[in-house]
Amino acid sequence: MSDKLRPLCCDCGIGTLAIDEFYMVNDDVWNEAWAGRRKPQLVEFFGCLASLGPPDPRQEILCIGCLEKRIGRTLCRADFKDVPLNDPNRMKLSERLLDRLQIGDQPCARPIPGRLRPDLGISD
Repeated sequence: MSDKLRPLCCDCGIGTLAIDEFYMVNDDVWNEAWAGRRKPQLVEFFGCLASLGPPDPRQEILCIGCLEKRIGRTLCRADFKDVPLNDPNRMKLSERLLDRLQIGDQPCARPIPGRLRPDLGISD
């Protein structure tokens, strides 16, 4: 696979396929992680920048650790979409991803140490 086609975490640069962390979370979780970070696709056209529209979602890739850092808490089962991609019986998943898929709803609010959440008025 060429480097251009390898899914790399946008924050830490790790290959998410290589570490078996290719997954889908619910839109609200994903949008929280990308809030204020999305930039339109720009191209140079005769010396001027032009927008191609919204960002390409294929460029929005995060490993589990970086997603959790962005949202300030540990993921739980309720955060993930019910799709075959997230099924450990059908896909090879990292230990970290398997752990999150087995966490019930209660620990969803467990904060990540060192992460501030001023938007919620809390910090750890």
